[in-house]
Amino acid sequence: MAKKNKSTAAQAKPVQVQPVEISPEVAEKVSVLKVEATNAFAKGDLNTALSAYDKAINELPKNAVERVDFLVNKAACYILQQKQSEAIKECSAALEIQPDSARALLRRAKAYEAQSETRLALSDYSALNKTEGATDETRAAEKKLREKTIAAALAAAGAARRGPAGRPHSASNTNAAANAAANAANSPITVKVTCDNDTKLIYLPMNGTYADLLALTKAKFPAAGFRMLKYFDKDGDVVAITNTQDLLTAFQDVYSIFMKQYGRNAQTAASRMGLPPLRLVFVPVPFEADVPLGELASSSSSSAAAATAAEGVKDSWIYDFANLFASVTGLHPDAHVDLHTMGWEAVQKGLDTAIHHEEAEGLLLRAADHFRDMACLGLNNLATVHQLLANRFLDNSSKAGKKVEEVADQANVSYDRAQKHFNEALALNARHFDSVIGLSQLMFERCKVDAGLLVPDIKKPEEEAGSGEGEDSASASASSEEKMTAAVAAAQKDALALLTADRVAKSKALFTQALELADQAMAIGAEKDQEESKKKKESGASDDEAAAAAAAAEEEEASLSRQAQVVKGNFLFEWSQMQAAVNDDTWKASLDQSMTLFRAAKCPVRDLRTALRNHLKASEIELGPEEAEDERKEAEEKKAAAAAVAQVEEERKKKEEEGEAEKKKEEGVKGLPSLGKGKGKGKGKK
Repeated sequence: MAKKNKSTAAQAKPVQVQPVEISPEVAEKVSVLKVEATNAFAKGDLNTALSAYDKAINELPKNAVERVDFLVNKAACYILQQKQSEAIKECSAALEIQPDSARALLRRAKAYEAQSETRLALSDYSALNKTEGATDETRAAEKKLREKTIAAALAAAGAARRGPAGRPHSASNTNAAANAAANAANSPITVKVTCDNDTKLIYLPMNGTYADLLALTKAKFPAAGFRMLKYFDKDGDVVAITNTQDLLTAFQDVYSIFMKQYGRNAQTAASRMGLPPLRLVFVPVPFEADVPLGELASSSSSSAAAATAAEGVKDSWIYDFANLFASVTGLHPDAHVDLHTMGWEAVQKGLDTAIHHEEAEGLLLRAADHFRDMACLGLNNLATVHQLLANRFLDNSSKAGKKVEEVADQANVSYDRAQKHFNEALALNARHFDSVIGLSQLMFERCKVDAGLLVPDIKKPEEEAGSGEGEDSASASASSEEKMTAAVAAAQKDALALLTADRVAKSKALFTQALELADQAMAIGAEKDQEESKKKKESGASDDEAAAAAAAAEEEEASLSRQAQVVKGNFLFEWSQMQAAVNDDTWKASLDQSMTLFRAAKCPVRDLRTALRNHLKASEIELGPEEAEDERKEAEEKKAAAAAVAQVEEERKKKEEEGEAEKKKEEGVKGLPSLGKGKGKGKGKK
């Protein structure tokens, strides 16, 4: 058993739980039930143990601290039964009574880890290690989880900035992960700062803080005087940056816009063009005291405690940014590590319960599923690398002025390798969503090559430095995006003009395969969406809360089925362009099908109209006068979703207030009998 490290700084003070009076009769009943549950648990009879724990909990008053042990023990039973959501619910109930319960935090952290909820698990370990229940093992677990997540996510960020030709990184190798983290930490993120009429680039280290950014900015503009940093958020409001959390929020706004613009293609766009820079303005303030110092004071301290705190802030910033990057680009190189860990944990539990054959068999089968998914993910990533290499080769060939016929064979070598690995993944799990959707996109890329369609890669035009004012900066950005859209549309039309009817007809077989795979992905996505919804309900969310949460997240995170709808819609839209280019009259039917899918996936009306205006046959497409009406309906739907979320939040606050009022009524009741004695009164166990 690990010894507690008494020298660890700043352990949180124990939460004082108000005692609740329990009668001797109830205490004796609970004591008997506790013995019954303990004996059943020792024999592996988990259902009997759960039943006894439930009866004991029901005997005790609502806020009795004695409930905590029983709730945590129920969580242990559920973890052994692989019911992680139930275990999380029990631990959360225990923490409502005793927020610093080390056992509850530890059990919930392990349950979160089993569900790959890395951030939540890390949060619980962090809270646990601030209590008296912290041990060397829990501190090591927090450190290992934090380092693993930071290393893998930073490696992803560095790899994306280097492009698809970057060397692959194995997050499963500890030394390699550490080296990748160090290298990625040195790979900067781009910030554009405007001071008066001058705009300069600043490269902020990945592990940089607000203090670092302010120092770099002052170095770029040494004669600027007293100034502070501000940015324009996605609503156009000017927002001051005063600390590292504000800086992360600014990045989040930039990448949210980037994700909304490119959607499913965000990963490809990030690989080709890089991530967009964060644009800041360096505005004057009257006095030096008006410059926000943020973490500067603590970071300049020479004390060991301050240094540790500063490192914690930096770690948190890296961790948050890495998670933000992963959510935007879809690059999750550490996912296979989580699956590997989950698999081995299930194996270990299976061996630990080998005496109970039924439980062991279920755990080992679960482990097999995790390892299978890990293998599928690795093969899927390998296939994607070969696909990106083929795309890169075709882009370079197009820039060199080569024709498709001259380079198709060499591109197909990489496409063949990609297809081989996708099929290997599907041989292991035919319902692996990422592999099915990836293979469908590969088949459509091959379809375009067979048809002779080679659209050159268009680089984003350089933006001119603005005057530093919000309107000018926004105008320059909008102008740049318009130029980019126009350049891509022009390049696509030029490429379509080179197509022939014979080659397009020849490529139809590959197009049909791509559609069939997209249909499979839609079906698999719908199943997985239902499973995810079921998990959320099992975690304790009511139907109204789940619906409101879904409505709130609707614009930011599409479901898997909707992602598949958009992918199939893109196939049909591009195919209709190819048909139109060779005067195939069926182009309109393909276009209509694509629009139906886009609307079902709830794509913004404005985006659909923009796509139709850029279609090769735009002059023959009737857009109709209903644009304003469609946008009005979209606004009403958003308003209704926001109202639903607000209502749920209001009800939650009301329940909290009622709970607080009830708690105050009970504060005057003191005295608590010991469960171990059965009679008499005393203080309850902590």
